[in-house]
Amino acid sequence: MNAHTEQADDATAQAESLPTPEFLLDSRAVMAAVETVIDGKREAVEIATTVLLAEGHLLVEDVPGVGKTMLAKALAKAVDCTVSRIQFTPDLLPADITGVSIYNQAERRFEFKPGPVFANIVIGDEINRASPKTQSALLESMEEGQVSVDGETYELPVPFTVIATQNPIEMEGTYALPEAQRDRFMARISMGYPDAANEAAMLRSREGGSPLDALNPVVTIERLGRMIATVRAVYVSPAVEHYAVAIASATRVSAPAPVPRCSWCGRRKPAPRSTAATSCFRMTSTHSPFRCSRTAWCRPEPPSEPVRSGRKRLPRLPHASSPPPRCRSEQPDRPDGQEARPAPP
Repeated sequence: MNAHTEQADDATAQAESLPTPEFLLDSRAVMAAVETVIDGKREAVEIATTVLLAEGHLLVEDVPGVGKTMLAKALAKAVDCTVSRIQFTPDLLPADITGVSIYNQAERRFEFKPGPVFANIVIGDEINRASPKTQSALLESMEEGQVSVDGETYELPVPFTVIATQNPIEMEGTYALPEAQRDRFMARISMGYPDAANEAAMLRSREGGSPLDALNPVVTIERLGRMIATVRAVYVSPAVEHYAVAIASATRVSAPAPVPRCSWCGRRKPAPRSTAATSCFRMTSTHSPFRCSRTAWCRPEPPSEPVRSGRKRLPRLPHASSPPPRCRSEQPDRPDGQEARPAPP
């Protein structure tokens, strides 16, 4: 158990859980406040609120101009807590996120200046614009809720949530998030384009200004802590636990690779090792098991049913009693009286 988990458990133990009706009213109030800014995206708002209450992190991925950053800012403003925003750029350094130690000449010692990551809700805009070195500065904070600078460890405030956005198109000058960092996010969502009615409503609501300016917090940080404690107190039956484990286990088992087969007769195609081994025995031999039955050199036992290949239905193969074609060495003389050329040794 890491330090952030212990700190979160202590904060949860101090905060009393809410009754179910009060929890539902507060959570619906948060979603209603966000929906005054984000029109027609109920599912995205629900997932973002769920991630916040589950103490996870959210990655919003979509094309520009659909409200990714607006969703993050509206959710942060609906809660009365500390909020910071980081604009990721190629020249951003890890110290610009975590903080830096500065020497105090008056006191003759180094003082740590916290970075923007020291907040309850951290909004990371265009996270894939920064270099992998800068992106990795969030790994420790997202997983353990702490920051290590110059050999010292500093705890982050509780609750702590990162809401990051990225643009999946125009990947020039961007750095894709590594798998280790994508695993830190509890959910990855896409906003999508609004329909015609919601887009018209968005235009009307912005005639006098941005609705984000009129958004006021609906829950305090203490109330949010009690809501998180309520989520932690939810009972999960063993059947649900086994079901979740089964889903996770199924994603770790990959399907076996298909065996390459002949598209006409269905026989397995030889592997490179088989090719090297049979090359010494002349692939032109009538006894080669790797030749398709359509060739003139061998004719294995035909299948009992017609063979399907791709788009067309092939005719039934000749009966097994039909004699196989003879090798060139066994062919009769030509009609012109010349002898048949012997087969190569």
